[in-house]
Amino acid sequence: MSDATIRAAIKARLDELGAPIGRVHDYERWNVNAGNFLALFQDQSTKKIFGWEISRTGFKTERAAMNKLRLIHRYTIRGYYGLEDAVGTEKSVNALADAIAADLAQTRLTGTERDLMPEANISTRMFGQVLCHVVEIVLPEVVEIISPAETPAPDLTGIDIEYYLTPSQDTATDAEDRIELRWSDHMVYDDAGEALMDEEGGRIKAQG
Repeated sequence: MSDATIRAAIKARLDELGAPIGRVHDYERWNVNAGNFLALFQDQSTKKIFGWEISRTGFKTERAAMNKLRLIHRYTIRGYYGLEDAVGTEKSVNALADAIAADLAQTRLTGTERDLMPEANISTRMFGQVLCHVVEIVLPEVVEIISPAETPAPDLTGIDIEYYLTPSQDTATDAEDRIELRWSDHMVYDDAGEALMDEEGGRIKAQG
């Protein structure tokens, strides 16, 4: 997995809750103008401020097992909900926060280990002339196991192994004979068949 994959998985879980969830962005949104900022979270049909953003606020790594690492992410799901005192929006936004936290706690994100244990903070803030509920649902440990890329094994297919019998002395290949390993892609040979090592090549010779 990756940060982008985890963000997409969190967004998909929020979207599955349907229309009651509002607009969902898979990254933290910014705008220097308060009105333009709130427009990013405005419901297109009701014109109410009602939406969410997802951000990763940190991560750490641990050794999990041989050649494996445990990557522990910390995510914040932040929601904005227009405050209407007359209709008790505080109760509505708390019920919604409960539903999101319960959904995330009950089912792990695909590709992760350990149960998600959400934490939440709920407050009110003024954006320009608009008062909003702000919900921050924190996922303190979104855990995945990764395998760092391993160094590939050397390619030995370009090595020629040749056996030489000492002329007029024996006719069998045995420990008395010379064995020469040549990196054929890089070796240069002289007229007598002896290997000359260039800057890129290598040579191992055993003389019986």
